[in-house]
Amino acid sequence: MIVIQPEIVTFERVAELDLMIFGELIASTQKVDKILSVQHLLLVAREGDQTVGFKLGYADDRPGHFHSWLGGVIPKYQRQGIATELLKKQEEWARTKGFRTIGFNTFAEFPAMQVMGDKNGYRLVRTTNSLM
Repeated sequence: MIVIQPEIVTFERVAELDLMIFGELIASTQKVDKILSVQHLLLVAREGDQTVGFKLGYADDRPGHFHSWLGGVIPKYQRQGIATELLKKQEEWARTKGFRTIGFNTFAEFPAMQVMGDKNGYRLVRTTNSLM
């Protein structure tokens, strides 16, 4: 059974999650410091003792807007609705904290993220080319 719970944000934990999901470090100490300076939420999905996914977001510079910054699910657990459940729990939390809008960025390399956004009522605001 998958359990989703909030965790305390530290650079070390975010780096561990980055490496687990993406195989590389995405976060920087500066980015995590920025996140820690505003309202934020780190949700972690687990099956037993194993972390299988996460979602991290924060209040951005626009009043009332929450930015869903980073997240993912390890391949073995993908296509089981875990990312959607993480997103829904993040939305619920943001609503209770008074946020009026929520958004995220993604790239063409991650079509599943685009599909999840479409299925959950997110609208495409703009596209940019990835520098990957």
